[in-house]
Amino acid sequence: MLTSDVLAMDETPIKAGRKAKGKMREAYFWPLYGDAEEISFTYAATRARAHIEATLAEHFAGVLLTDGYATYARFAEARAPITHAQCWAHTRRGFERALDS
Repeated sequence: MLTSDVLAMDETPIKAGRKAKGKMREAYFWPLYGDAEEISFTYAATRARAHIEATLAEHFAGVLLTDGYATYARFAEARAPITHAQCWAHTRRGFERALDS
């Protein structure tokens, strides 16, 4: 999957583990979607850039397709073989909101 030319990545909050009695801890699944339509769900306790670094830094060189979360753009800027591309659906939302203006 990490040899894909284009890799889509996202982060999705989940409730995982007990924070206190009656309260769940928030954590994140980080799904990856590769060229051959394979899917992997990585896990991290936070939404921090460190998880992107640990997952992709040494192994991926290509186009990283993501939503508008700025951490992805900053990660790609620091990695020459990675080109950051944002999802068209997220871009379209801004134009749709502007229509009423």
